Amino acid sequence: MTRPVRATRARRPVAATLVVAATAALALAACSSDDKKDEGGGDGAAVQARLLPPLSDSGKKARPADRADVVVEGVVEPAAEGEKVTLQVRDGGDWSDLDTAKQDDDGAVTFSAPYLVDGEPQSYRLVTGDEHSDKLDTAMWDDRLDFSDEFEGDQLQPVWNQRLQGYDTVEARSCSKSDPSMVEVRDGVVELSVALDPERDDTCTYQGDEYAFRLNSNIGTQGSYGFQYGFAAARMKFHEKRGQHSAFWMQPSAGAATGDAAETGAEIDVIEWFGHPHHSGLASYVHYIDGGERVKSGNWIKDPERFGDNWWKRYHVFSVEWTPDGYTFRIDGQVTTTLDEGVSGVDQFLILSNLSSNYEFEHLPSASDLPQTTDVDWVRVWTD
Repeated sequence: MTRPVRATRARRPVAATLVVAATAALALAACSSDDKKDEGGGDGAAVQARLLPPLSDSGKKARPADRADVVVEGVVEPAAEGEKVTLQVRDGGDWSDLDTAKQDDDGAVTFSAPYLVDGEPQSYRLVTGDEHSDKLDTAMWDDRLDFSDEFEGDQLQPVWNQRLQGYDTVEARSCSKSDPSMVEVRDGVVELSVALDPERDDTCTYQGDEYAFRLNSNIGTQGSYGFQYGFAAARMKFHEKRGQHSAFWMQPSAGAATGDAAETGAEIDVIEWFGHPHHSGLASYVHYIDGGERVKSGNWIKDPERFGDNWWKRYHVFSVEWTPDGYTFRIDGQVTTTLDEGVSGVDQFLILSNLSSNYEFEHLPSASDLPQTTDVDWVRVWTD
């Protein structure tokens, strides 16, 4: 695997190594030996905290990736459902209250908080009663940033390649083909579109119905960047209507899986959006091979309205935490799906796409509703 220089706004060096044991590497943060007063402990409930990368940033406009919030996950033992836990930030030599949340029935809480303030890393801890967690420093993610593209300028960085697929390449998309004209970089985003093919005045037949031919967008980093274990995230604002699906996903760098996921990889669909109206429209799945059979594991994400009315009109951060033990999928830091099967043990590369499969055509109200465009603000990967 070759590692690219991070594509844009790359103020930090590329991380040197992959996560070898992600569960250990992403464990609870320990306090420094010269700051004993920040150690957790006491006579009451124990509170543990874990700092995740900047995985939360909902908003209407594109903005720098460093403006995203880190995610702080905490667990109190013994659990006291409904009892408050406070997030504190280090303010000079003191600690100041920043936010509160109530424990769920497992004693768990989740917060989001600034990654940087005025360009400086922050320190956080969780407090319940007289007890507090160890100190969490956001600077821990500086050296773990392994890939970053914020799509500045007007061209894709060389790390991305067009995944060209013709009308006859994929049976399920025989009426569509990917085309570089459907990918445009401007105003700090990459736009991924599905549109009518202006060079085709004939129609495509699918299950007895006639449809206009489509152009799709499909880019990836195969051959130029891949990673094994860590966090992968993309800040995206989706197209609106059904008839096509946008996705942030990964495939094995060596090629499509041919056997056991631990040895040949899996397709990891970090997020797929199939448009509105839909009972959900959002999904995270893993496709892998088990005993020679193809398996699809995952689910439609319930109640996407929890991310706001007409949430697809805003940017959100869609991420996966991939370890040797499984996958945790999140939207703006909120866990949506966890899987412990089909776990890839090999390098995977990144893919961004907006594709129209034949079966989706009937759900588009009219061909005049094309183009449908999804915007990607940034893509980042953190390893160890």
